[in-house]
Amino acid sequence: MDGMASTAKNRKPEDSAVEQAKAERDRFLAFAFCGNDMLIELDDRDSVVFIAGATGDYTGEQAGRLFGADINDFVAEMDRPKLRELIATAARGKRFEDQRINFVGKAENLRAGLVSGFSLPDLDGHTFLAVRREPVIAEAKAPALKVASSVSEVAASPISSSHASRIQDVLVEQIREVVASNEFEIAFQPIFTLRERRCHHLEALLRLPEEISMAPIDFVRLCEDNDIIASLDLAVMRAVVSRLIDVGQHGMPLSVAVNVSGRSFQAPTFLKRMEDMLASSRMLPGLIIFEITDSAKITNLEEVNGLIQNLRYRGFRVSLDDFGTNGASFHQLDALQVDFVKIDGQFVKKLVNDPKARAFVRAMTMLCKELGVATIAEQVEDKAVIEILLEAGIDYGQGYLFGRPMVDADLLVGKSMKEIRWRRGSGEDDDD
Repeated sequence: MDGMASTAKNRKPEDSAVEQAKAERDRFLAFAFCGNDMLIELDDRDSVVFIAGATGDYTGEQAGRLFGADINDFVAEMDRPKLRELIATAARGKRFEDQRINFVGKAENLRAGLVSGFSLPDLDGHTFLAVRREPVIAEAKAPALKVASSVSEVAASPISSSHASRIQDVLVEQIREVVASNEFEIAFQPIFTLRERRCHHLEALLRLPEEISMAPIDFVRLCEDNDIIASLDLAVMRAVVSRLIDVGQHGMPLSVAVNVSGRSFQAPTFLKRMEDMLASSRMLPGLIIFEITDSAKITNLEEVNGLIQNLRYRGFRVSLDDFGTNGASFHQLDALQVDFVKIDGQFVKKLVNDPKARAFVRAMTMLCKELGVATIAEQVEDKAVIEILLEAGIDYGQGYLFGRPMVDADLLVGKSMKEIRWRRGSGEDDDD
């Protein structure tokens, strides 16, 4: 104790000033990053010293493996001279905005991004690049979806433009059939209060039939890209409502968060059909939480916010998904008044070992608290993260540490949780 007191006593004023400057820098970076999909810090040799965000969408590699790499190594060759010139501009203290740059990964898939650059005087000449995603359709390998044998033969052959188009058409048609015939299941994953460690509500997650060898997130993205997303969101909502009404005949169900794309909120037919569905039971307003995904695609934030406030007035709650990346940024939070914000799992998974990730999370949480918005941390998989989340002021947690997604309807009433052994790290076997 005396040693600690001595250390505090001997701390120089300039040390405190440095810490304060670092804290201010981290808050600034959090705000700079949250309007974009990726943030890259470069040293004076253009080597990557920090990277956060949707790195895999650009390079096909984990962010940590890029430390020390030259930024030019994963930028399309044709854009390298332009990027070097822009970095030099930023290094001289002149910010640049939204310059289109093509990134290239190991699979040689080109992705375009709108890149902004800036430098901070107190960081030894380091430059920051903030990247906002702008997908480009490339002639790449089609998504892995099991289809008719004739199309499988085409898929096995070298991909040409016409072949890729044929495969895409069949994929889209089969996706439409899956959505129209409700050939999917709904799994539920618990979301816990961090302090009391009790289940607060569940999230409904899409589970596809076995014959579709595609991750649910890729399935959803294809639905978004081919104007099927409103139909999918309605089908999932209908399935959840049916389960809630059924379980409600035997006891009060837990609330369920249902993903709804920002694009669906802008489709008039979706809103009308959803209204009719929600009018089927007076119990639904207290049980359904609308979780807005893909919020970056909302073109009329003011109009959508009006729809959100109408839902909230009727008793429904609204959550903003993937906050801090994938489009859900401070801009959306400023325009859309919601009840919950989900802190993206990319930050949560780094909290134990990455001070900058902790700074990002603290900055996001601080803003949410000032706005009266509750926070949910995604991908909580490590007990060591809990204390950090609590210290940052996060309200709720979701992840394998609390429970895996399960189809079992008992979860809807919070029943038999120990019997079905959904809690990880409790000393019980986990067979699921």
